[in-house]
Amino acid sequence: MTEALVALVSLVVGILAGYVFGVLRTLYERRNERRDDAIAEIYRLESLFYHSVVSWTANPTSAPPTASNWELHCRNPYREFTDAYHANSIWLGSDTYELIKEFGHAGKDILNEFRHMDRNGQLPSGKSAWDRRAEVLMPKHDKVEDALRTEMEWSRSLTRALIPTRLVNRRNEPEG
Repeated sequence: MTEALVALVSLVVGILAGYVFGVLRTLYERRNERRDDAIAEIYRLESLFYHSVVSWTANPTSAPPTASNWELHCRNPYREFTDAYHANSIWLGSDTYELIKEFGHAGKDILNEFRHMDRNGQLPSGKSAWDRRAEVLMPKHDKVEDALRTEMEWSRSLTRALIPTRLVNRRNEPEG
């Protein structure tokens, strides 16, 4: 009788534990899918904006810098990127959030500066738009790209489910 009772209790506990862990796993996977989709959307639009600026500055004489060309080619991708960033930033880690915010501000400054570009791609300061883009926007773009890739890898990691690695990493960073 006791053996049967132990077997029955073990069976019930096993079924309940399996059910609870199954539900938790499903919720975790669903949340990660939503997070991955949000990060992928930010990445896609950030790259689209950056490559719009690259193509604009690479060959400025192919499309004279008129207001309508500029709006279609660079401003609209910038707006789409910033909209996606603000709508999905809740899914990002704080470091990635800050990097993208810096990239967005640099992008806005570059766009405002490039409005004054002449037909040969020269800015009023005498620098070429291509060089200015490489100096200001490219390093920030590379950092954002790397951070978003890290976010995607981190969300798929098994250790993420087990250990809050951001907290561990944050505690080990030097203050400054």
